Amino acid sequence: MLFRSDRTGKRPDVDTEDPDLSIVLYIRDGVCTLNMDATGPAPLHERGYRARNALAPLKETLAAAILMHSGWRLEQPLVDPMCGSGTLVAEAALIAAGIAPGALRARFAFMNWPDFHEPRWEKWLEEAEGKIGRAHV
Repeated sequence: MLFRSDRTGKRPDVDTEDPDLSIVLYIRDGVCTLNMDATGPAPLHERGYRARNALAPLKETLAAAILMHSGWRLEQPLVDPMCGSGTLVAEAALIAAGIAPGALRARFAFMNWPDFHEPRWEKWLEEAEGKIGRAHV
């Protein structure tokens, strides 16, 4: 049975690759959990600086965590022992420049939510941009 709108008589038109609203349903051990995905089709570990299909076995969030907990400081040289796709170096550069995680992403799914407050989001972006060049490592 296809679901149809009572008003239009048509089936809803949903972009399956980049929907306006993504709802995730989990069922485990008889418990159902319904979540709204706030990030969108790209997961949060994809910061927005890498080509979508680039091979990067080290996720950006993990690289940032490694750097934060390694004891590395901006005034020290950075040695990347893995030197595969450059994820550690790229994350170090973002940290050194004071660029917030996710600042390079064009959009998030929550921007389509009815209660999204664009002026507040713009204010937060301005605050993040004001921190560029003032890194804290």
